[in-house]
Amino acid sequence: MTSHGSSELSSSCSSFSTVPEMGIDPTRLRCGSIVVIEAFDDIPEHLFQIDEVLEDCVTGFALSGPLSGEYGEPGLALIKAIHRV
Repeated sequence: MTSHGSSELSSSCSSFSTVPEMGIDPTRLRCGSIVVIEAFDDIPEHLFQIDEVLEDCVTGFALSGPLSGEYGEPGLALIKAIHRV
């Protein structure tokens, strides 16, 4: 998960309007959506609740797995599926 400067932030709980080359269509993502983040490094697949949708990532908190309760900014390409909108 990467960090981004505040100059890259979109308005809170908004959706970005373009479709990335791979991954989920970000126009379907909303503040409060729960998504499945695919496994990366030594972190298994887990659920993540979105706070904001940015140009190349989402912000929010992990709901399951070893990062449960932790803030993160996973890239849009790491979103495997939408669990609940």
